[in-house]
Amino acid sequence: MKFNKVVIAAALMGVSTVSSAWFGGPGFGNGNGNGYGDGNFSFNMNARSNVQGNGYGYNNPYYGYAPYAYAPAAAPTAEQQAEQQKAAADYQKKMEEQQKAAFEARQKAEKEMMARMQERRQAPMQAPQASADYFKQMEEQQKAAFEAHQKARTAMMERMQERRKAAIEAQKQAHEEHMAMMNKRYEVK
Repeated sequence: MKFNKVVIAAALMGVSTVSSAWFGGPGFGNGNGNGYGDGNFSFNMNARSNVQGNGYGYNNPYYGYAPYAYAPAAAPTAEQQAEQQKAAADYQKKMEEQQKAAFEARQKAEKEMMARMQERRQAPMQAPQASADYFKQMEEQQKAAFEAHQKARTAMMERMQERRKAAIEAQKQAHEEHMAMMNKRYEVK
């Protein structure tokens, strides 16, 4: 078995691969999708090994020197085992306490949020006058915003109309000046 491992390891270490590709230039074409080019590709692989070994069987599975290895770890003493078990139990208890505290904090936050939501739902029912005043105030604000928008729109339309009139007057004046110049130029004598 050991001999096989050595042979395999040597074969794997001796393997070398070489691959190369070459393309000879840009190629040529006629613009219609036709063309030609030149290319070459090669792939080489080599393996080499040299192995030597000796063995003594004597009809036993293994007879010889012990392989290099570390001694097995010593078993923990009863005292060490007790300490480790206590540490694991303490850690587990600490984690359970943290999880319980986090769960209780989340439940408390959810209860507070639900109470706030319930208060918000109950507020319009408990004070219908306040609710009516709120809606009246909102209607007044919407009306004021609509009126301000209409006023701004009217002012903008008036400015646009004035600009349009001024442009038409300027165009008329330019046309009249041009016609006067043309009549003067081609005036019959």
